[in-house]
Amino acid sequence: MLDGQTLVARAVETLNELCDEVVVIGRAEVALPPLGVAVFTDAPGPACVLNAMVTGLAALVDDEVLVLACDLPAAAPLLGRLMGVPLSGDAMVPTDPAGRPQPLAARYRRRETLAVGTALLAADDRRVLALLGHLDVALIPASAVELRNLNTPADL
Repeated sequence: MLDGQTLVARAVETLNELCDEVVVIGRAEVALPPLGVAVFTDAPGPACVLNAMVTGLAALVDDEVLVLACDLPAAAPLLGRLMGVPLSGDAMVPTDPAGRPQPLAARYRRRETLAVGTALLAADDRRVLALLGHLDVALIPASAVELRNLNTPADL
């Protein structure tokens, strides 16, 4: 919980302000609170973030999509900036102040990203960062605050 809200509810609220359609992807063993959006279970395959991302991309129909991991609770201003400019290429991916890309708070062309993600999984490559090597990506500087990742309760 952060500010009285689950991280997933916070992510849904952020995306609802920016997107026409929002889906949440989760593992079958993880109980989620009511979110008011479509919730899907990871597609069969490896238990990894890339599989969850591919599941979500397959569930959507719009050409351009935002991807947001729920453990990035301060990414709303960043996503607003990403939506405020035309998408050139296949993706707009933020980088932290050290230049490291964060593909889980990014904007993608759905079809291209879905095709690459599916191919990577078929080749047993489960790395989300591997996507970036196969897409035309614009890297966008972001602050450390916007990309603060909460992995454990101690990170709160």
